[in-house]
Amino acid sequence: MRKDQLMKDEEYGYFILGERDKNGNDTIIPLFKFPHAMAITERYAAEKSSEMVFSPDAFIEEPVYNRNLKEIGKMAGIQKPVYNKVGRHTNAQLYVRYGAKTSVVSKMLGHTKEDTTRHYYRVDIPEIVEGTKI
Repeated sequence: MRKDQLMKDEEYGYFILGERDKNGNDTIIPLFKFPHAMAITERYAAEKSSEMVFSPDAFIEEPVYNRNLKEIGKMAGIQKPVYNKVGRHTNAQLYVRYGAKTSVVSKMLGHTKEDTTRHYYRVDIPEIVEGTKI
């Protein structure tokens, strides 16, 4: 992620504005919604002269990352397989659960079609309860 993709809005806070590598579609991620996001960003920051947000030392190869996630899942007693794509689905599920519109979740995920986004979440009792609050 490049530093020019990390934007600060004076009213709300930080956003990531960028394009998905997979399809080039625009994506907007509200970092201010995640309490520890900026602390993590600062902890793993690249040198000030770099155009990148994160230091190269902060990254590991995807197979190692997934292997580590599986170990963490076992330690936490999670029965389902845990891997890097699970976070994307969990993020979509939580936003829908707490009342975000499908069109908003689609934009955050970089989807052009809401039908694609619907594969990332389910609507069950918690989503209905949150979605019908007045």
